[in-house]
Amino acid sequence: MEEPKDVYNFDIHHPPINPLTGLPISSWYKPGQSWTGQFEDLATIVDECRCELVGAYLMDDLDLLALFGFDQNSAIRPADC
Repeated sequence: MEEPKDVYNFDIHHPPINPLTGLPISSWYKPGQSWTGQFEDLATIVDECRCELVGAYLMDDLDLLALFGFDQNSAIRPADC
């Protein structure tokens, strides 16, 4: 991401690698651009799906469930959902 002109949140001389191509990135958000601004309605849909997937992944983590008073022997009650 380019902050004010010519200020980056990455090393411009050694840019990060694009995981899809294996090559250094060749484009990034310019000042004033954002995820939502670039992808509009699609950004909201992707964010909602990401939230659902993260929740589904984390609900199986016993350490996280313990923070809320649950363990592997806890029964699920309607009030818990």
